[in-house]
Amino acid sequence: MMHPLINKESTHYNNRDNPTIKKMEDIYTVEDMISFCKVNIFKYEDREKGQNESDKKKIKTYEDYLDLLYKLSYETGRRHILVCDAYNYLGVKIEYK
Repeated sequence: MMHPLINKESTHYNNRDNPTIKKMEDIYTVEDMISFCKVNIFKYEDREKGQNESDKKKIKTYEDYLDLLYKLSYETGRRHILVCDAYNYLGVKIEYK
């Protein structure tokens, strides 16, 4: 499964062999990353330039990742588990490139 935040058009998260989002998932819990998504969704919904197509796409991307995180939380029964550990626990294979 391709990671929801990896966007071939953008280099924010996939510009290195070890993408930023992968590093974050190695050190932050599912609960932390849920908050990260909520904050980014709020940021893009609240931008002064309005709801242009770029912002709408970013919101959808974070919503997709948020859905995955909620699934990890539900299926592991824990929100205080590192995202990488939740993937391993459930046998989820994530592609970052």
